[in-house]
Amino acid sequence: MAYELRQWEQVRVNLDYHVEFEKHWYSAPYILAHEQLWACITPTTVELFHRGARVASHARSHVPYKHTTDKAHMPEAHRQHSAGVDGVLGWAATVGPMTEAFVRRLLESNPVMEMGWRSARGLQRVGERYGAERTEQACARALRFGARSYKPVERILALRRESLPIVGDEPVEAPIIEHDNVRGASYYQ
Repeated sequence: MAYELRQWEQVRVNLDYHVEFEKHWYSAPYILAHEQLWACITPTTVELFHRGARVASHARSHVPYKHTTDKAHMPEAHRQHSAGVDGVLGWAATVGPMTEAFVRRLLESNPVMEMGWRSARGLQRVGERYGAERTEQACARALRFGARSYKPVERILALRRESLPIVGDEPVEAPIIEHDNVRGASYYQ
């Protein structure tokens, strides 16, 4: 039977809901921020205890200045943020193809990926407020106009313009009017 070394250390949960051990950060449930915990450290695991109950268990990492985070420990807002680009693209795909195309435009048209992601998250918040059907129509309209920010979509939705016809979409040739008083082109030649 191999003897496993255990080290117990008292740690404090930081505001970012992580504890530090040997220059590596391990997550704890966010509701325990600022609390004192006991860490049981072995060569392969880091376990965190609060008042005798285990609240977290992580594989031990020896990589300095990195985080090991369990998504279950994050507040809901942080979980949505951590979903990143894939999360907002997943949301857009559930709304419709025009919304997905518009999100891709937002992500690709910004030189800094974070800026594009923030704009896409803005669109997601707006879309959740106005509903999928209206958001899809507004994104289709914004794509036609070449918009590169979520603000035009928000404005279209706020003004209820997503389903109005676009000027210039009328048929090129109007139908010929048939009436006794209409002389026609042959009359003038």
